[in-house]
Amino acid sequence: MSHLIDPKFRNLVESNLKEFNDIQATTDGRSAAVAVTIVDSGFGPMLSGMAQFEEWQESASLILTRRSSRLRNHAGQWSFPGGAVGGRRDPRTSSSQRDERRDRPRGF
Repeated sequence: MSHLIDPKFRNLVESNLKEFNDIQATTDGRSAAVAVTIVDSGFGPMLSGMAQFEEWQESASLILTRRSSRLRNHAGQWSFPGGAVGGRRDPRTSSSQRDERRDRPRGF
């Protein structure tokens, strides 16, 4: 498998994303970033109550993460992977960038 997503679809997404301007908004001096990750649907999300497939599905899906139920803010909510920029690590690198580099399939 050379690409997980059809190259035509990938080009369409890339060209549409180029139409957006980067916006940096802060309300309390903290910055955050998220990763919008598009992948094949595969066999489904393997979660109770969600569709499962017997054969690999090449349709596009988004990766979402579920926030811990123990968090003070937004507990249990679904969100794009990401988080605060900075902290003890390189302040120019967000957690979504670190996750994306770590989890990226080879060849991208």
